[in-house]
Order: sequence, then structure tokens, then C-alpha cells
Amino acid sequence: MTKPRLRALALALAVTSLAASAAFAPQAAGAARAPAGTPVTLCLTDASAAALSAARIGLEAVPPSTLVTENGHACVRTTVETGRINPGSSSGTGAAGEGGFAFRRGQRRAAFENLAASVMSDKIMITSAVHRGRRIDVLASPTARLKLYLTKVSAEDIPMNLTPAGAEALAAAFTTGPLPAGGRLFTGSTGFDVLEQTTGLLGGLGQRLGLG
Repeated sequence: MTKPRLRALALALAVTSLAASAAFAPQAAGAARAPAGTPVTLCLTDASAAALSAARIGLEAVPPSTLVTENGHACVRTTVETGRINPGSSSGTGAAGEGGFAFRRGQRRAAFENLAASVMSDKIMITSAVHRGRRIDVLASPTARLKLYLTKVSAEDIPMNLTPAGAEALAAAFTTGPLPAGGRLFTGSTGFDVLEQTTGLLGGLGQRLGLG
């Protein structure tokens, strides 16, 4: 066998072996890990943006989260620092670490930091945050658009509805409730693919080893 073919075979075996490890090693533990740094985007809906504007309340990002604009919508972008998915039970957890989102009107401010999400057995995803020193449930989302696979998560345009506790926190901060409990505050999107990231890393490794 020629040297180029040997190199190609070696790289193929490496990709197959490590990709299989990424796919099947999480099964033994019952869950796959979300890669740290996975982006999560929370965008105000047209209705929530209009309600906040009418109340003269602005959206802010709590660093290291950032404020961005997507398709004309104000959004907060943060990243997952830790996370696990269990496709067998359609459950999962994720935490964004520091950062989050806040609302401000003049000197009044309501901040929601250290976001964490849990997909519950009743097909509801709850997003909690630290507000005024204690963790509360802020957002509730139906998971119909959240797809959990063995090594992949896909979430596009997920409704993120304000919980009663979230609505109370806003009402307390601004003396009146700008948004009702149960109303959609954000539309959320995220996603990652363990195998895609693994093969990408291996491609770079193969080049460094002269296997490409």
C-alpha cells in the first residue's frame, strides 16, 4: 500500500474511532455533554419589544453576555458553560455561567443572571436565573421545537414565556408590570453537534500530523 493511502487510512481510522467515542461514551453515562461555549440567543418578540418600549424600559445584556440585533430584533447572546442531554428520557440541563439579561428604566433595573435551563419530564423547559440574590424561575418554554438526539441538540425559535415569578420581579422593579405572566418575552435558539465538532478537531489534527 502506498504512503498516501496509508495516511488516508490512518486518518479515517482516527476519525471513526474518536467520533464513535463521542457518540457512544455518553450513552454509558446516560447523557451527552454540551460543548462549552455553545451560543444561545434570546430575542425579544415584536409584542414584548413594543410593550417594553411603551413603558420606556430597555433591554440590556449582563456581561459577558452581549446585546446583538438579529432580523431587526434586540437579542441577548450568551453561551452554555455546562450542559447534558439525555435523549432516552427527552431531558437535559444547561447552565450559562455568568452573564444574563436585564431591563432598565432610568435608575431602576431588574437583572437576571447566571441563567440555567432544565427540560422537565412534562415537556416543559424552565429557565431560572439569579435575581436580587436568589434563584427564581423566569421563563417557561414548550419543547415541541427542541430536538434532542444522541449527540445533537437543535432548538430554533423556541417560545420563552414569562413565568409568574418573572412577571412579579419586573412589576416590583418598575412599580407596574410591563409584561404579563404567560406572555412570550423571548424567542430562543441554540444548537450543537458533538460529532461535527469532533471530526472538525480531527481534521486539524490530521493536518498537523501530515495525514492530510
